[in-house]
Amino acid sequence: MKGLYTLVLLGCSVLAKAQYQLEWKIADTAFAPLPKSIHVYETVTPLDGKPNHAYYIIADLKDKALTFTVDTSYRRGLTPDAFFAKYNQPHRKAFVIVNATFFNMKTFNNLNVVMRDGKMLAWNHHAYQGKKQDSGYYLHPAKAALGLTVKRKPDIAWTYTDTSYPYVVAMQQPLDALKDKRWYTQVNYWRNKNAARINDYTI
Repeated sequence: MKGLYTLVLLGCSVLAKAQYQLEWKIADTAFAPLPKSIHVYETVTPLDGKPNHAYYIIADLKDKALTFTVDTSYRRGLTPDAFFAKYNQPHRKAFVIVNATFFNMKTFNNLNVVMRDGKMLAWNHHAYQGKKQDSGYYLHPAKAALGLTVKRKPDIAWTYTDTSYPYVVAMQQPLDALKDKRWYTQVNYWRNKNAARINDYTI
């Protein structure tokens, strides 16, 4: 039955971190029952001498019984527990809720792109006031994002969004932030960077 299982990402952003040698152990039984296409791994290996308790999951994208979707807490301020309660229904059991985007603590507005089935739910925050020698400029970075195509193919891209533009402008390679005296940049600047228009992803 389609939609039997749901994995929800509250927006997606990709951050580069240093690599650590962590000892991971399978932890499926702690979250049983799980479908055969989902596995949970756990580590308590310290990081930099500090306590660390982390999980990661492996989910089979080819399993049509799994639904991968996204949501936002805009104007609601919902916690991961509240999202779990929202999506965990008798006809559709929720398994994984991932808090995966930055947001404004006052408005709960997402600061990273969120797209569900091709519909924009949130846009990247792109204009950052420069500091020191760059104090007279704005910095406009292309932000990394993780998404799934309609055929469930995973992809990572560096993205630019605009509230007046119905697509995500996506690039396959990271770019240096644009430095400009204007707080606003034109979409065409990014489209000229070998960019593609995306309107059918879940990001």
